[in-house]
This record gives sequence, structure tokens and C-alpha cells, in this order.
Amino acid sequence: MIIDYAFAQYTPLKWLSLSGGKLKTNPIFRANSLGFWASELVWDNDITPEGAAVVLNYPALLNLDTIKFDVFMNNAFFILDENNPSNSGREPYMYVIQPGFNLKIMEDINFKAALAKYLFSGIEHKSQLKFSANSNTLVGGNYKFKYDAWIGTAEFGFNNPFSQNIVPYVGLFGEYILNPDPDNENKAYIGGIRVGYPSLKKFGDWQLIYAYRRLEKDAWLDIFPDSTFYSGATNSKGHKASIYFGLAKNLFCDLNYFHAVNILDNSSSPKKRPEDVLQVDIQFNF
Repeated sequence: MIIDYAFAQYTPLKWLSLSGGKLKTNPIFRANSLGFWASELVWDNDITPEGAAVVLNYPALLNLDTIKFDVFMNNAFFILDENNPSNSGREPYMYVIQPGFNLKIMEDINFKAALAKYLFSGIEHKSQLKFSANSNTLVGGNYKFKYDAWIGTAEFGFNNPFSQNIVPYVGLFGEYILNPDPDNENKAYIGGIRVGYPSLKKFGDWQLIYAYRRLEKDAWLDIFPDSTFYSGATNSKGHKASIYFGLAKNLFCDLNYFHAVNILDNSSSPKKRPEDVLQVDIQFNF
């Protein structure tokens, strides 16, 4: 039996939240597509991390008539591969520290950004983790590098930019990864745009998203990125376009197209051909 999530959460103060277990929601801030996660460069949406999180969200640090400025800090400890016998009983894990801020101007313009430091233990010179896409650099079947990466995330949005509610929202989002350990093939980025309704609540609500990404071979552990984009492998780049459409209250469908290719096409690469995927889903929120 597989349990998707089982956790406890405690909020002793309005600005402080503590949680532990197999979490339903990833506490780390990522580029948000109108209620959906547009960027899956760092985290696949299907991952429900296991561990503990401390989230601090202090609102209205600056609260004027036209400007609001909030600050937050997300802290997390996650177990990556529980009871992996190949690593001598030592469970690999990660720490995340992510401070950030949210700036809102006149209720119409919003800018949110954060810089995270990811720290890993039990990765370097250890065997591959479960669900690896087999695309990071290995030596004798073990990881060659550390993956203590710096990751910056930002989104910039406009409410009703063209007036008349023709387009309720337009947003730009981006994410950048730097892994300092390797000398090369150690960077990644994604950038995109989204337009549409703030959320899909009724029939006719819609959202359009486009993103381009480049994920070098050892920028990031290949157990985390979107598993649909090039089968989750690093050493990949390409496009993703999505359409979301509301069918009824809390019911919507989405159409996603992926086009991905290898960054470096060499004999050691497990995948050489371009990969095109068309994905159709119907989702119900409750």
C-alpha cells in the first residue's frame, strides 16, 4: 500500500507553521501558475516530501496605502531514500533554507522572490537514489558530485493589465539553479509566461502557460524534476506549453505539450533523440 500523505501541522502563531510527516503540500516556494505550479524544474508536482518543515510568514512588514511588503522564510528537512541498504544503513537527506519576500503595489502588481540553499547529506560517493533518471555523473555507480545548490525563484504578475477584464492576469516567472561543486554542466534555468484567470472555478475559466527550460547534467539531482519532461532526465532542454479550461465547478481539463532534446549529444548520454509528449488530463478539486 502506498500512502500519498500523512502529516501533522501546528500553527502556534499566525506567522509560524510547524509540520511533520509525509507532507501533502511542499512548503518550498516555487513559481506559481495561477494556482498551479508552472515550474517543475526543481520539484515534480507529484512529489510529496517526507520530513519536517518550519514556515515563517510575517505579513505587512511595510503596509502603506499603495504598497504592501511581506517577508517569509521556509525551512525544511526531508528524507530522500528511506532505508537504502546500498548506503550502509545511512539515509540520505536534505536541508532547505529559503528566505524571500512578497511585494504588492496597488493590488494590481505583485513581485515575489526567494533565494534557497539546498544542503544534502549521504549523496556524494553514494549509490543512485530510488527513482533516479540515470542522467547525473556517476563513478562506479556512485554520485561523483555534491548537489548543495543555490536556487533563485521569482514571479512578476499584473492583474487585469489591459482593463475590461479581457485578460484577468499576466505573469512572468523564472527559476535558476547553480551547483558549485562541478566545474561545468552545473547550471539550469527556466523562464515562462502565463495568462488567464486567477483560478479555475467555473465553466469557461482558462489559463495559458508557456515555459522554456535548460537543465545541465549535474546542476540538480535527477530524482526531482518533472518526470514527464524528457523522462525526468538532466542534460535536457526544451519547451512546454499548457492550456487549462474549466468544465464545471472544481472540474477542469488541461492539455500539455512537451518538446525536449539533449544538451550534449555524446556516446555516454542515455537519451539522444528529441522527445515529444502530448498529455491530456481531467482533474477534480475537492
